[in-house]
Amino acid sequence: MRRCLFLTFAVALSASAHSATLIADNGSPFTYSVHANHAGAGTSLSLLGENNPNASLPIIFSSLSSLNVGNGNGVATISGPFARLTISPGSNYGFTALQFKLDPSSKSKNLEFDATVSFLGGGSQTFKDFMFDPNNKFDLTATGKQVITSIVFSNLEVIGIPTNLNFADMKQVSFNAVRISTVPEPTSWTMMILGFGIAGALMRRRQRAANLGAVSA
Repeated sequence: MRRCLFLTFAVALSASAHSATLIADNGSPFTYSVHANHAGAGTSLSLLGENNPNASLPIIFSSLSSLNVGNGNGVATISGPFARLTISPGSNYGFTALQFKLDPSSKSKNLEFDATVSFLGGGSQTFKDFMFDPNNKFDLTATGKQVITSIVFSNLEVIGIPTNLNFADMKQVSFNAVRISTVPEPTSWTMMILGFGIAGALMRRRQRAANLGAVSA
C-alpha cells in the first residue's frame, strides 16, 4: 500500500505542468524597467532591471551575434541584428512576467517567430510560429506559481516560408520577479530523498538486528 501511494505521488509530480501565456499587448510596463548599465557591446550583456535607485536586479541578454546597448544607463535598446536571443535573470531570482518590444529587420507584415520558455525545476514550453502584431509589443506571463528561468527568441521568418531572418532589436523591456534562493534545486530534492531512503534502510536493518539478538537471547 505504501509503495502504491509513493508511486502515485511520483507520477503526480512528474505530470505537473509548466506553462506561460504570450500575448500581443500594449499595456503598462511591469515593475522593473531594463536599463543599459553601461554594458556597451558583446555577445553577453549584463543589464539592470531598475525599480528605483535603490532597487535593481541583473538581467542577462546573450546571442551568438554581437549585441549593443551603448555606454549609458538609459532605458535599454538591445540592438542587433541577431537571429537568436536569450534572456536570463541574474542569480537568486526568476521572472514571473516579461514585457518587450521585438522589432524584425524585415519590413514584411507577415512575420512569425518562436519563443521557448524554461521554468524553475525543469520543463519548457515553446510558442511556435507566433505572429507579430502592428506594435510588435508582447507580454509573457508565467501561469500560477511558475517561475521562468530563461526565454529564447529564434526562427524569425515570413509566415510559412523558412527564410531565416534576423531580429533588428529589442526595447522597452520590463519584468516582474520573484526570489528563488530559498527554493531547493531539483538535485537538492534528489539528494534529500536519497538521504531519507538510506536513513530508513539503516533504521530497518538495526531494528532487524535487534530483534534477532532478542530471539537468540
